[in-house]
Amino acid sequence: MPSARAVVALAGVVLVSGVTGGSVALAPGGLLASAGAGMSYALYTVCGKALIERGWDSTRVMGTVFGTAALASVPVLLVADGSWLFTPNGLALALWLGIVTTAVAYLLFGWGLARLTAVTVSTLTLAEPLGATILGLLVLHERLTAASAAGLALIAIGLAVVSAPSRRREEVRDATASA
Repeated sequence: MPSARAVVALAGVVLVSGVTGGSVALAPGGLLASAGAGMSYALYTVCGKALIERGWDSTRVMGTVFGTAALASVPVLLVADGSWLFTPNGLALALWLGIVTTAVAYLLFGWGLARLTAVTVSTLTLAEPLGATILGLLVLHERLTAASAAGLALIAIGLAVVSAPSRRREEVRDATASA
């Protein structure tokens, strides 16, 4: 069961997505793909956390997850037109996506999983849609609807709440320290 802080941040993502504004046409295939992606994310988060708790190094866990995903993606690469990959811009893009947006990001994700709960780590990753929306506003000059603005506020509130130390955690730490 997700925590209240996760629900607040997730409600923000829904508002930012535009689904509530009536301007987005919902396609069953798109909803199914989104649900599958969300379930996959939850699955590798929970499994990654379980492996780390069993003594696996977080780097090994993330490497195993994404190495397996890379191997599973090879058939798609073989079927698709990959000629763009052999251009200087294509190679630079592939390196950027592989190193920065995947390897570095998920090494940090694994580092977080080793130190925080899976729910907390998942909630903190909601900074991504917050950052993407802000970049869309600043770089692409997109317009912000009232619902999207409310969504950004909810995401920010959810992230602030999950980032703030809770009284309960402090009480547990104090009890442990005095024992």
